[in-house]
Amino acid sequence: MDYESTASSDVISILENIGHKTQLSRTMGSTQSIHIEKGFNHGYSDLRRPNAGVAIQVLSSLESSVVN
Repeated sequence: MDYESTASSDVISILENIGHKTQLSRTMGSTQSIHIEKGFNHGYSDLRRPNAGVAIQVLSSLESSVVN
């Protein structure tokens, strides 16, 4: 079982104790996500990836009064 360097050493030990063969691997992937809540969009990028960023939606004062 491959795992990333950020995996918990406790979890790796448990997996090995129940018979899994583990091996440290490089970063396997990343995610870019959008969370929509109460009319606001929040963008997230996996910070394990180089040059990752986070975006937020900025509303004008008119739009903001409609949401509230």
